[in-house]
Order: sequence, then C-alpha cells, then structure tokens
Amino acid sequence: MPRRGRALRGMGWQSSRESGRISSSMSDVVAVGIITAGSTIIVAAIGAFATYKVSVRGAQTTVATADKQAGVELAKLEAENERLYRQYHEDDRRDRRALYAEFVLAADVMRRFGQVPGVSDEEFVSAQDKFLIALAKLELVSSK
Repeated sequence: MPRRGRALRGMGWQSSRESGRISSSMSDVVAVGIITAGSTIIVAAIGAFATYKVSVRGAQTTVATADKQAGVELAKLEAENERLYRQYHEDDRRDRRALYAEFVLAADVMRRFGQVPGVSDEEFVSAQDKFLIALAKLELVSSK
C-alpha cells in the first residue's frame, strides 16, 4: 500500500489527512454540485411557473369556449321556439279558416232551404245541427 501513496504524491496529489485541509479540487466539486442543484431548482421553478401559466390560459380558453357554445345553443333554442310559435299560430290560423268555411257553408245550406223545394225534414235537421255545431265552435275560437 505504501506504493500507491507514493505514486499519488509523486503526481502532486495529497490526501486530505496529509495536508490537513480539503484540497482545492474537492471544494471545486462541492461548488459545482451546489451550482448544479441551484440551477436545477431554478429550472424546475421556471418550468412549474410556465406550466401554471399554460394551465391558467387553458382554463380561460375552456371557459370562453363554453360560454360561446352556450350562446350558440341559446340562439338555437330561441330559433326553435320561434319556429314552433309560428307553426302553432299557422296551424291555429288554418283551423280557424276551416272553421269559418264550415260555418259559412252551414249557413248557406240553411239559407237555401227556403228556396229549394222538396227538402226533407231529416236533411233540414242535419243542416241545422251542422250550423249550430259550427256556431258553437266559432264562439269557442273567438273566446281565445
């Protein structure tokens, strides 16, 4: 073993026991380790901050997209409500028109009974029933 120590001493290396202090190469290793650890912590902090900012921006974009989508869906619902409203009123208008036509036809049949000879009592009663039903329907429609 003494040989090794001599070989190292011959190359300018001394053990820390022999010199009584830490060699300069050891303090350089410690300094490099501290610098590396510090830079790693700084890089990790910067990465975490960047990730946080990207996440916040992503969340804001998601909220904005959801808000716009909600507006689109609301517009679709309003358009559908308008379409159904118009369809209902168109159906209602069509029904009233058919009811008025039925009433006018029944009134015309009743008016012609006095002018056309040979109308049976059954035909007159049937025409009178149709007229009264049409009149009742008109009263119901007009009360809406």
